[in-house]
Amino acid sequence: MVRVEIPERDRQKSLLSEAATGGVERIPPSLAVDLLAELEISEQERSEALQAVLRNSRTESPVKALVIHSLARLRGSEAVPDILDALRDAPEQDSAVAVAVATALGRVGGAEQVGTVRGLVDSTSHERVRQVARFATNLLAHRHGLADHVVEFPEAGLQPRPEATGASVFRSTAAGQFRRRESLNAARHDLPWLSADQDSYEIQCGRQLLTVLVPRGITGKDGIAQLTARPLVAAVITARKESSGESFASLLVLTHPGKGGVEAMVSRLKGEPFLLGKGTVERDEAVFELVSVQAPGLPAVSVRIRLDRGQLEISGVSSQRKVAGTAPEQVAEDEGL
Repeated sequence: MVRVEIPERDRQKSLLSEAATGGVERIPPSLAVDLLAELEISEQERSEALQAVLRNSRTESPVKALVIHSLARLRGSEAVPDILDALRDAPEQDSAVAVAVATALGRVGGAEQVGTVRGLVDSTSHERVRQVARFATNLLAHRHGLADHVVEFPEAGLQPRPEATGASVFRSTAAGQFRRRESLNAARHDLPWLSADQDSYEIQCGRQLLTVLVPRGITGKDGIAQLTARPLVAAVITARKESSGESFASLLVLTHPGKGGVEAMVSRLKGEPFLLGKGTVERDEAVFELVSVQAPGLPAVSVRIRLDRGQLEISGVSSQRKVAGTAPEQVAEDEGL
């Protein structure tokens, strides 16, 4: 993406607010929203400026979607009333706002928002909205441990397990404190609910460096029992962009009790499944086996996760071979293994 350079004199709240509604020809509205969220003014002033853009009738739907994401990142759960207002005010056919609302509520909403997100699934025939809302419902259920609201993970064909010969073999190591802080700050940009109480592990797979953040409640003394007790966001995985070296939240690991063990899914932040599998839990040990799904652009990957008395080991194989076809934009980006 090419970023338009804006002179410093144009980086003013009033001008950018006008530009976000399409009123300044030389500044694209989407860029104006990004700059408003980054202005060196108080958080309250940034929030108020974004709220005004969201309420403005001249603001186009795709721009409102960007504002919703910015408010969720900036204010976390405090942005929920604004997000709900945006949904109430949007026309029923406005899929851009509906997708943004579902995504934002999944990431920052409380348990009481499950009904609203489920309602999006039932009230529209737009498949993308339904897909995102189903995942947002699942994310809320796993974030808040709501067993009654878990949606089954998507059914998908699995790729054959890759052979180690000619592939990248990886194994986790404990991450240092600097890498842990860097990864945690990056993850909180999109997932502001993530607590600081995380253990961290690094995986070097080919040229890709990943950091796995795991709640200490899981790796602690009685953590394994949680896996069979309720739905969990068992880990957040960050990746590093090769171009800039910046880290970003890339993948989520969701688990919940299922028939014959614990169901597990590694997905993109918007819900596209990457790995699916199951785990077994016996006394002080949990073992998961996951394989990548059949989807355009995804490599063949197999992963084994073992948790034993607080010690976590992640190992696996990633093939250079990828499923043929045109990958969706969110998958085509270099976002993981």
